[in-house]
Amino acid sequence: MVKNSKWTKALGSVSKVIAVLPDTTQIIGKAIDNTRPIIEKELDRHNDRKTAYIELDNVIHLDFEDAKEILENQGFLVRGITVNPNVKYANAPLNQVVRMYPRTKKAKVGSLVKLYYTDQEVVNASYILAEEQREKNEQLGQKVVDTVTGVKSVFKQKKTPKDVTPPGGK
Repeated sequence: MVKNSKWTKALGSVSKVIAVLPDTTQIIGKAIDNTRPIIEKELDRHNDRKTAYIELDNVIHLDFEDAKEILENQGFLVRGITVNPNVKYANAPLNQVVRMYPRTKKAKVGSLVKLYYTDQEVVNASYILAEEQREKNEQLGQKVVDTVTGVKSVFKQKKTPKDVTPPGGK
């Protein structure tokens, strides 16, 4: 008899668990049904973001008008900005794109792309800066030559033999 009561107790606990299972599965099913639209919406957003960004073409060293046309055909809004004069633009071709923002990477279709390019004023001012830098380098080089020449002359003076003949004589 003792054995029967153990089995009865054990089966009673199991029957309680089995009785709760249908309710639990029904609750889980409702939770899944309720979260499905949220998950689908987030997946759609993820796909939209992924397809909205495309790789920018590298248009550096192209003519500004050609570069603008290429990027506008990809669906971007393009603005041209002349660069500030710099020594490195002294020999640059006119209307050449020298920098872009964003750099060549993915960007959202329809976003703004800035193209920095050279024009006649920039090239002229850059040439003047390059000439000034060249003159400064020449002056600095001449100062170095003068300094080295001065140091050599000091050493030459020290190397001349001194007159060691005794006074008064032979």
